[in-house]
Amino acid sequence: MKHKRKLLQDSEIHGLVSRGWRRHNWREAQTKRNNNITGETRGLLFLMLLFFFVATNIFASQQYPKDMFDILLYKNRAKSLSLLINLQNDPTFVDQQSFLTWFTNFDYQFIFSEKKQAVYSKVAQIEEILKQNPNQPEILYLLSREYRRLGNFKKSRELLTRARQIDPMRY
Repeated sequence: MKHKRKLLQDSEIHGLVSRGWRRHNWREAQTKRNNNITGETRGLLFLMLLFFFVATNIFASQQYPKDMFDILLYKNRAKSLSLLINLQNDPTFVDQQSFLTWFTNFDYQFIFSEKKQAVYSKVAQIEEILKQNPNQPEILYLLSREYRRLGNFKKSRELLTRARQIDPMRY
């Protein structure tokens, strides 16, 4: 059997409230709630959130220069694959160079020249060895790899086909 709650009459409610026990508990709960986050703190939180969303919106709506991210991708690829010489001759890179800082431009030009000289000197050394041993497929393969790094793909293919003619199972 369920117990039914006794409905209080208006006079009884008035008597309880006027005695103050109910009002006191309500005020106590209200102060506990207010002590956690005061009205001032709520306002500051609201302003901080508003500022955050406005700043995010402004940042997200910025117009970035065309192909800027492609340039950064090219630069990373060029670093990892040592294709720095091709990057310098790329017209999109030259057009967008103003968006890169002068330091990185200088740095990359320095790297271009260093890489190019290093590869050319390595090619010269391997060609000297090739003159002494003209039918060594390993040397032909090494030289074809260096020519590929320089961007001379035609010469690289010729050397690779020569190496394959000598030793078709290996290359």
